[in-house]
Amino acid sequence: MPETDEFLLDIELWPLEDNHQERDQEWTAFKQWLVEKGIEKKDHVKQPGLTLCRVVCDSNQADQLLRHRDVRSVDLPPSFALERSLIFKGIQNFPEIPNPEEDAPGIVVLDSGLATGHPLLKTAVGDAQSFLPGEGGHDEHGHGTHVGGLALYGDFEHSLRDGAFIPTLRLFSGRILDKDNENTTGFVENHIEEAVRYFTTEYNCRVFNLSFGDANKPYLGAHLKGLSVTLDNLSRELGILFVVSAGNHRINDDSPDGLAWRDNYPDYLLEEAWKIIEPAPALNVLTVGSLARHNQTYSSQRNPMDPAEVPIAQPNQPSPFTRGGHSVDGAIKPELVAHGGNWALNTLPRRAAILGVTAGLGVVSTNLKFAGGNLFSVDIGTSMAAPQVAHLAASVLREHPDVGADFLRAMLCMNAVMPKASQDLIDQNKAFRAICGYGQVSEASLHRSLENAVTLMAGGPIENKRHHFYEIPVPDEFISRGKRLREVAVALAYTPPVRSTRIKYRATR
Repeated sequence: MPETDEFLLDIELWPLEDNHQERDQEWTAFKQWLVEKGIEKKDHVKQPGLTLCRVVCDSNQADQLLRHRDVRSVDLPPSFALERSLIFKGIQNFPEIPNPEEDAPGIVVLDSGLATGHPLLKTAVGDAQSFLPGEGGHDEHGHGTHVGGLALYGDFEHSLRDGAFIPTLRLFSGRILDKDNENTTGFVENHIEEAVRYFTTEYNCRVFNLSFGDANKPYLGAHLKGLSVTLDNLSRELGILFVVSAGNHRINDDSPDGLAWRDNYPDYLLEEAWKIIEPAPALNVLTVGSLARHNQTYSSQRNPMDPAEVPIAQPNQPSPFTRGGHSVDGAIKPELVAHGGNWALNTLPRRAAILGVTAGLGVVSTNLKFAGGNLFSVDIGTSMAAPQVAHLAASVLREHPDVGADFLRAMLCMNAVMPKASQDLIDQNKAFRAICGYGQVSEASLHRSLENAVTLMAGGPIENKRHHFYEIPVPDEFISRGKRLREVAVALAYTPPVRSTRIKYRATR
């Protein structure tokens, strides 16, 4: 319970969908009961199949609510929010944006292009090229510019709240998508390969973000082909790391209807309609799924007594649109998760309607239309989660400039921690591991050895079906100091050759 004397609670009564008379009797009796217990009703939503009530109570009254026969659920109102005031800050609110260091690692965004003149990006932009025939390198859609801000700064919202943007990476852009955020001019595999070879040769870039997926190609256990094979082969040949998005569920006939979005969450995330899409199943890339960060909409912020807008996921639970794995031979996909947004339901219409980007439950980043005075925009999707992980991967190269892509993959996954809200779901059903992977990267432990943790590194080639043995020095105090939790974690990453025409896609193990 909150520590305050009084607090708000959201109450839902059991739905009596088929009996209008009983519903009215239940509601009348409950209102009378609230009066008898001295519980103040602030607002309510009442429609067939849903009765919500927001009340003010103390801990004793809350305990009585928990025991009431007709109460289906009791919860605290949403309270984690992206405030509108943050998004409308002007450039004058921030110190001058410095240039990154000359030897700063590069990060490449393969997307719809980049608004290179954006005040928060321009000092870090190294090059922006188009690999889409007949098009320039500028962004005509906005997706690439939004992803670019996240690739450059990582947790963009954190920087926005701190009021300071300090680029530590160099940002590159390879345009592979048109003004509709699509690629219909040829094979995207060719455009991506051309872009990757260009930035690898000209600038020695080793981390590439690809927030792109083909919703028509979910991975249902068949052989990998197309773009997945291209990324796997380029990863091995060039020693580079691709960070790709798991893909978003596209609302269609397979989707829940109305309140089922909330009532059936998160079970539908395990259904085929939520499987990862091409190229997320690629073995040699890092695939990133999405977590919710906020659960309070703009409307809920303006009208704190109105319970009409109900979040689907809670903070640090999987986003209701994120896709899950596995990949070839049961490989965990996605490996990692990051904040990509949430959906809410507006329960006032007779059929509950989904609220997305405009509700303020997404991820804030740089806006293509900055010239009009709006530096920032909000978007939702696994496309927003992937560049935050790509940022962390490239940032490792600041301290370890000579390491390979396998080292980056191992470090990111070994320093991942499962958020408690997601771990609770996994504890109930281990199948949710296929949605959450290894968890969310802990930036603190990624970049330094902590007082109670140390990381040892080794890398090199190993032949197929062979072994290496490593002797690990273990200090006496690690073994002898009483009964406490101690852990040795091992992360092994390798980049096998792949073959798209054989029974076994992965050619070595």
